[in-house]
Amino acid sequence: MYLKAFFEPKLAQYSYFLGCPGVGEAIVVDASRDVEGYIREAASQGMRIVAVTETHIHADYLSGSRELAHRTGARLYLSNEGGEEWKYDFASEPNVTLLHDGCRIEVGGIQVQAIHTPGHTPEHLVFLVTDTSASAETPVALLTGDFVFVGDVGRPDLLERAAHYRGTMEPGARNLYRSLQKLGDLPDSLLILPAHGAGSACGKSLGGVPFSTLGYERRVNWALRASTEDGFVSEVLAGQPEPPKYFAQMKRLNKLGPDAFGERAFPVRKPGSALREAMEQGAIAVDIRFDAEFAQAHVPGSLNIPLYSGFPTYAGWVLPYDRPIVLIAQDEESVRQAVRDLSLIGLDRVDAWFGVDAVYGLARNGETLGSIGSLSAVEAAERAARGDLCLLDVRGATEFEGGYIPHAQHVPYGYLWDRRDEVPQGKPVAAYCTGGGRSPVACSLLKLMGVREVFNVPGGFQEYASLGLPVASPESAATPT
Repeated sequence: MYLKAFFEPKLAQYSYFLGCPGVGEAIVVDASRDVEGYIREAASQGMRIVAVTETHIHADYLSGSRELAHRTGARLYLSNEGGEEWKYDFASEPNVTLLHDGCRIEVGGIQVQAIHTPGHTPEHLVFLVTDTSASAETPVALLTGDFVFVGDVGRPDLLERAAHYRGTMEPGARNLYRSLQKLGDLPDSLLILPAHGAGSACGKSLGGVPFSTLGYERRVNWALRASTEDGFVSEVLAGQPEPPKYFAQMKRLNKLGPDAFGERAFPVRKPGSALREAMEQGAIAVDIRFDAEFAQAHVPGSLNIPLYSGFPTYAGWVLPYDRPIVLIAQDEESVRQAVRDLSLIGLDRVDAWFGVDAVYGLARNGETLGSIGSLSAVEAAERAARGDLCLLDVRGATEFEGGYIPHAQHVPYGYLWDRRDEVPQGKPVAAYCTGGGRSPVACSLLKLMGVREVFNVPGGFQEYASLGLPVASPESAATPT
């Protein structure tokens, strides 16, 4: 058996290519939106992709399963578990085979058995893989999707917190506990191949190692060691990070079935003179340059989402799906990367891009460019203590609860626009996150809100905490003096 894991670092997402060299056939599990890699891998190995499947209806990225099956002529295998409400809307297409608990997919000498493991989602399946050419009796791997991760398990609260299915959180947690009991008879030697690693919002303590074994997880994974159902439910629901806003959209689109097949057109570069017109017609201008460049000079009304490792997640938090996007970038390669990253979460409406000349062209035409100041963590803390600056902590709730710079006001960057009434207009505002990845996005949003004097704190909470300065907490703030 040939096995290759594909890792999408900006979403901490794994997918898997399993091939049988003997017959030259392969199956792909949990494909990302960028399907070209699987097609190239099949060609390089002299294999044909004959089957495509996925563990569940994903919430954190746009699935490429339907497109990959269409492009390769493969059979598409989808879960038929979990009840009518959790079925794929495109399940009746002629190339689709529906899977129930115990169903098997045969790809040459590779046997892939579906096991229904509800909890993270009602329809969730895991795939028990046996390489019959090595041993017909002993399975080699378990493709666990969002069921079991390295050091953690999939969160059962996403349907309620991200997709707004009320009353699903606790029943999901109980189902997850019961699903874990199904692992009891499987061997310790079994490889655990999850759909996500550290950095994903699909769990709270995912390990950074790409794979594990069932025996190791039985020894160290808290969820597999939980002794009571009630204790497990309490623990798995506590302290989960806030799900990004775009998760609800992904859940909806993946259930409907992403309908874009084939290579997507690359946006054209337009002259700088056309930028203002595009924005006036409703396009969102997203400047993907580094935050220091944006801070020095930017187009008023544009958003800064630097092309860092968290780019697609940051974009998914703040960009709407119903408006066109135009990019402002240093070069074409940056645009190419940004367009690909945005497509991973279904933000496909990138109509055009503009070079940096568009920014300075506006200045030559007499328009005043925007700018953002910079403060060290100590400077920001001192000014907040004096009351001459509003200091915003734009991290997530669980991060804020772990400690924050004294006098900071908590407004996560993804909710900043929704909660803009909480931001004072009469004084300067500074924003910080953990280490400077999210605060530039927040600062550009503040400028968009009309805050005249905005400062970024690029060192963030890490810089402040490293100096050994006093840290505030919600508990200390609530304690009477």
